[in-house]
Amino acid sequence: MPIDIDVVVAANVRRLRIMRGLTQEQLAARAELSPQHVSRIECGVVSPTVRTLERISRSLNAPLWEFFTVTDMRARADCMPTRDDS
Repeated sequence: MPIDIDVVVAANVRRLRIMRGLTQEQLAARAELSPQHVSRIECGVVSPTVRTLERISRSLNAPLWEFFTVTDMRARADCMPTRDDS
């Protein structure tokens, strides 16, 4: 099964942000992005441009290559659409 690079990047942005003890809002402020954009990147809704990823990289003090490392990519419950079963 091929690896979805968008899922890999999304999981790593979230992982590194949490490891640094930052909220999405704090990362957004440091990277000069909106909190909504950071959330959409972490949920895999949008794929960040190289420039955006570089800004996030600097803000997290992480090398760019680390965003492309395959790690734990389990789906996040707060990113999954909800459905009403009632």
